Amino acid sequence: MKVLFLVHDCLTVPLGVSYLAALSRDKGHCVKALSLTGGSIEQEIGEFDPDVIGFGSTTGFHRQYLKLVKPIRETLGIPVIMGGAHPTFFPEVMDENPWLDFAMRGEADHSFPLFLDALEGKMLLEDVGNLIYRKSGEIVHNPILPLVKDLDSIPVRFLGYQIPDGVI
Repeated sequence: MKVLFLVHDCLTVPLGVSYLAALSRDKGHCVKALSLTGGSIEQEIGEFDPDVIGFGSTTGFHRQYLKLVKPIRETLGIPVIMGGAHPTFFPEVMDENPWLDFAMRGEADHSFPLFLDALEGKMLLEDVGNLIYRKSGEIVHNPILPLVKDLDSIPVRFLGYQIPDGVI
């Protein structure tokens, strides 16, 4: 599966997206990150031809992401998932944006790979914790999973590249 992550810019390290990209690559998915401040975003999306577009957003930046992604979703029909602090604290973002396919609340380190499995038909969306999605016109909120207690269990990688020991 091809997964495209949108990031705000290339100057900051988007930790959440970096973790999810690394975990997705570990599961055999093809991953690409694309900056909102880049050139022709729609052209680059068309060339990569992703199966799903994901982005994480804090409140405030969410407006920029949603404004950019809406016409892409409507034109290209690629499913979109939003994660990060905004949908965690404001899950009504799904009600406010009927074109948004999915949102993920809380930590996605364990949930996002399962979400990709569900998109591939390997499991049901109902079994993916933290996920919000649409089913028969209704918005479904799956249960929130417990927080990861052992933070060292999360790979320390940025956009899928292993960081050598001692650097961080």
